[in-house]
Amino acid sequence: MMSEFFGRRWCRFAVAVAALSVLLGCQAPFPKVSEASKVDIRLVRSACFGWCPAYVVDIAGDGSVTYEGISSVAVSGRFQHRIAPAEVAALLRMFERADFFALKDEYIAEITDNPFHSVTLTIDGQTKKVIDYVGKMAGMPPTVTELEDAIDRTAGTAKFVKGTPETIATLRQAGFDFTSEKAATFLADALEIQNYAYASDLILAGVPLNGRTSRQQLPAFELLFPLATSSRSDLERTLLLFSEAAAERGTRQDRSVALVIAARRDDAGLVRRLVALGVDPVVEESGVGPYTALHTAASARVARILLRAGIDPDFTSPMIRKAVLVTDSEDVALVLAGARVSGETKTALIARARVKGWTRLLAKLGS
Repeated sequence: MMSEFFGRRWCRFAVAVAALSVLLGCQAPFPKVSEASKVDIRLVRSACFGWCPAYVVDIAGDGSVTYEGISSVAVSGRFQHRIAPAEVAALLRMFERADFFALKDEYIAEITDNPFHSVTLTIDGQTKKVIDYVGKMAGMPPTVTELEDAIDRTAGTAKFVKGTPETIATLRQAGFDFTSEKAATFLADALEIQNYAYASDLILAGVPLNGRTSRQQLPAFELLFPLATSSRSDLERTLLLFSEAAAERGTRQDRSVALVIAARRDDAGLVRRLVALGVDPVVEESGVGPYTALHTAASARVARILLRAGIDPDFTSPMIRKAVLVTDSEDVALVLAGARVSGETKTALIARARVKGWTRLLAKLGS
């Protein structure tokens, strides 16, 4: 009877101690690590409702690193390299100082559209995983974010995720084929994440220009069109390199795209060069339909070059009106109106000129 009484009291005591341990965050001691230990560290970053980089990186105890880019990253796909085992040991010391095995399994805030991050540490078969979903808003210790960032630094993911000056050299060292379809995807992804310096490096490395993004399958040139009038120096270089590469080695569509960009940027020299190559002036843009370089001509000078090349000023498509009815330049409209204008077009052009306040064009049209 007495033993049963003490047994029940011991059980209650053990439960209380276990509960207290959880409250105090002491669920499990950090495993002992030796040179013979089998270690694996994994960081996962997911996509979000936007352009958050999604990738996975694994670091083994011997220093081998495996990166796999999924979307919105500079380098998608699987790549491997090595770091010094001493760097892994330093990272493990950070885990130990953070008392990683005593952390909660997840820190999840009650909001939406953000990326998930997770850190997993395995030592000799003992595994601990911590999920971070805007964890700072859910009581997550700062050490978790510090560990995530330390894994990135130790693995050198920046050259794969963001694109850095060393990315091209790293890819060359890995024997990457810069003329492959995968390389074309890298260029499209670089434009999507707006790393124009890296995009320029890829173009100079000889990548194809007609790739699509890994995330939404957007053509590279459609990411360039809205930026064609930007004054950013890094973007100007990318646009120039893209157009020059298209003239030298691009496909028929690449050259058409280059002509449209050159016309929009008022690069008369490149427009003449592409026209001399017999470039097809019609571009197919998803969601917009086909249109010509005349629709994007930034100046009367460029418009005249394109007209002399035989580009039809009356070109239309189901979603695109004649160039003279879409241009925002009165100088261009004056040139196009002097080509040939039907009565219907003249009526529409007069209405547009009145809205725009184009007095010279109204005078020319006799209105």
